[in-house]
Amino acid sequence: MNLEQTLELWLVRHGETDWNAEGRAQGHEDIALNSSGVLQAQRLAARLAGQHFDAVIASDLSRALQTARIVASSLKAEPEVLVDPRWREQHLGAIQGLTHAQIVEHGWKAPTHPLEAWEGAESRAQLMERVTAPLAELYAQFAGKRVLVVSHGGTLRAAIQLLIGDPEYRLKLYGHDNTAISRVKMTSADVGMLIALNDSAHLEQMLMNV
Repeated sequence: MNLEQTLELWLVRHGETDWNAEGRAQGHEDIALNSSGVLQAQRLAARLAGQHFDAVIASDLSRALQTARIVASSLKAEPEVLVDPRWREQHLGAIQGLTHAQIVEHGWKAPTHPLEAWEGAESRAQLMERVTAPLAELYAQFAGKRVLVVSHGGTLRAAIQLLIGDPEYRLKLYGHDNTAISRVKMTSADVGMLIALNDSAHLEQMLMNV
């Protein structure tokens, strides 16, 4: 493998929000970090302190952007956070803002086919298609370098599934806890090797204190 043609891609989910804690579907709703989410981001920042990344990119939703800025402030040279709305969470349409219990109460059933979606929402197939272009652009611009992307659970799952070539749209297999890290070595614009998945070791002390 030619290392000059390998992009080391670090994928991070945003910190916790009140809606995460309440089990509400967020989608494109712009919900800020809560106090636990800020602390999670600070723990991640401490873990990555002094490390070098050639770019830090975040979704434009505040929970991701705030997480990215906290982390970037601890990195070598404190890189500017670049905002790309294509890294937003999956649009969840009619269920945004609802808890699982409320969804069940409405009698709605989760889509089972990749092309199906909640009313007014993106399908799993559409989500994977959306992340294709930003991934290809990252590889074209940063091959041979390291990039950190702060995004959302559904979007990161779609990116990983696309890069490792899983055709079954089994997004739940590639879950991300809040501020967890996944790492992929991209060898082309749409192919990568999964190095780490859902690594949240920096939160172990927080979890012990719950």
